[in-house]
Amino acid sequence: MASSSSQSPDAAERSLCTRRVLGAALAVAALAWAPLVDAQALERAGELWPQAESPRPYWPGEHALELWLWTPLVTLGGCALFLAPGLALAAALGSASAMGRWLLHALALSLLAVSALAGVLGAFAPGLSRGAPFGWSVAALALLASLWLVHRVRTGPRLPWPAQPAALVAPSVVAAWLALALLAPKFHWESFNGDGVHAFESTRLLLVQPTPFWPQEAGDIRGFPGLTSMLFAFPGAWFLRLFGENEGAARVSVVLYLLGVFAAIAALIEDARGRVRALESVLVWCALLVYLLVMAFSASYDPYSADIALPATQDTLTVACVLGAIGASLRGDRAWTALFTALSYVSLPSGLMLLGLWLIAAFVFVRPRPLRGLAAMALALAACALAARAAPVALAALGQPLPGGEYESLLARFAYLQLSDVRRLAFALAPCGIVPGLVLLGWRWFDPLSRALACVALAYFAFFYVQAYVSLHHFVPAMLLPLAAFWRSGPVAAPPTAVRARWAVALGLLAALWLSWPSSWRPLVHARRIGERLHAQVEGYEHSAPASLAAASALRHLFPPGLAAEVPESSYGGSPYIWNRYAQRELRDGARVDYWLTRDDAPPPQGAERVANEGGCTLYVRDREVWRADRSVELPHPPGAPLYAIDRGRLFLGAKPRSEGPAIIDLRALRRRLGQ
Repeated sequence: MASSSSQSPDAAERSLCTRRVLGAALAVAALAWAPLVDAQALERAGELWPQAESPRPYWPGEHALELWLWTPLVTLGGCALFLAPGLALAAALGSASAMGRWLLHALALSLLAVSALAGVLGAFAPGLSRGAPFGWSVAALALLASLWLVHRVRTGPRLPWPAQPAALVAPSVVAAWLALALLAPKFHWESFNGDGVHAFESTRLLLVQPTPFWPQEAGDIRGFPGLTSMLFAFPGAWFLRLFGENEGAARVSVVLYLLGVFAAIAALIEDARGRVRALESVLVWCALLVYLLVMAFSASYDPYSADIALPATQDTLTVACVLGAIGASLRGDRAWTALFTALSYVSLPSGLMLLGLWLIAAFVFVRPRPLRGLAAMALALAACALAARAAPVALAALGQPLPGGEYESLLARFAYLQLSDVRRLAFALAPCGIVPGLVLLGWRWFDPLSRALACVALAYFAFFYVQAYVSLHHFVPAMLLPLAAFWRSGPVAAPPTAVRARWAVALGLLAALWLSWPSSWRPLVHARRIGERLHAQVEGYEHSAPASLAAASALRHLFPPGLAAEVPESSYGGSPYIWNRYAQRELRDGARVDYWLTRDDAPPPQGAERVANEGGCTLYVRDREVWRADRSVELPHPPGAPLYAIDRGRLFLGAKPRSEGPAIIDLRALRRRLGQ
């Protein structure tokens, strides 16, 4: 008879699982404590922005420990803190059978749980909705979820646990730290561009109301986001709540989304081969870092700089959600398929397109057909479409602003076509490391799922390739989907060819890094300098009052918009919301003021000349010669690597190209001629 002091096999297993849970909780806590004790770290890093104009902006000198060690550690801690509730909930629901799936499902659940917590705190406990108190509130939520997980471990059915989690976690932490440390000036110092400031203002809106939608009286800014482009704003608002309303907080969420993409790729590999090797994790992360470099410096509508705040955050999160939906549909997990499908739907219109392509490709190529998962995806898409129809009515009934409609119909883009710009092939191949995209042409090497993914990537690329007016960020899914298809199967998975394939991947990554190397690394801070000399006497900006954003429309008379024909060749220009962001709200002693933005009923500044009146606001200039000098300043352009440069006239639908290039086929004009 066994000793009475010995444990039964079931009790021993539960005790082991409990120790694993406690070990994981301690590992997360080892990262998450940093933002709880120093939530102002990103604010301090941002205040060092004048160093962007130094001869060596990427060498922080006396601030090396702050920018290269402590601030990245605080940021990583914030990501771990926000992921913690999802990790506990996902493990309690049985998703921790493999590390990639666990991380991905944790991201999805945190998107729901932390966003709900932030909304509740903002409505009923505003004192807990900002800074360290918000961080501690998230930690309390994670603790409650962890207690439920421990209860499930000790009393419920046996829960799975991933083998060798360090093979994924260690490369992820190192890669995230490298990105945050080496690109610190880009994250924290560079001025917002038009896309970035638009994303920042819409995300900041969630700090004062439950939706990121603007009312009519806010003016032109109300066009974005819409129902199918709003997801990024919710996790973005977590970082603004915790770290403050600064440039770094608006950008560092991209690291969390890159982890989501990595986890989704790892989950697909795990489904095929059981586990992901540490070397594979390193090579996948190297590709994602090259992708981040491309998005941080080259993916932009702005003539002077790209902004990580948008489109990098939004596009990366979309791909993570889409890959999550694809993986869940293959496993037949109807609930997870529905959740990731809904998240994809509200992330970007391209999410709907990608899932539609997947439904077709999976039905054609995957055997046996994952009918259960595909049916769940199709039903979830239908439900989302119906909900999108009803949402404006419901929001209006609740007295909430209606969604914007900035994204035009995808079909409208086919009014203008081109067929000969083969350079666009590099837009998809280089950011993923060249080899994964090229090797997909070796069709027979891959399993049916990878072939289906390859078809989705190819069809998506072809959709935008033929359009005359595109931006680099339109090709993001074509950059990232080949990574999932390549690493799941093919030569990298077969022992006879795996070593040679990995060497080829490493060489391809070096070539991709060389091709993607920016022509200038210097963070652009000119808009901050303009803002130092602009005094905006319009109240309410600190709490996102619509009138304070509408007032920015008058600033378009100060500098032309970025789409104007004279920008950037003969005039400095951009979005008026940039200068509104950096304008002085309280006049500092001794500060030089060259421009004033005031209400119409305010007395005019002494010695200033009125130059414009719009939207109930008046713009004044102190000295026309200074104004002329500011308009004629020459800044480096175009941004990023020459490989990804696009003629500015080909970035905007219907704009006139400014230089010679591939011929544009105007289908509208052709139709008119045929009608005559």
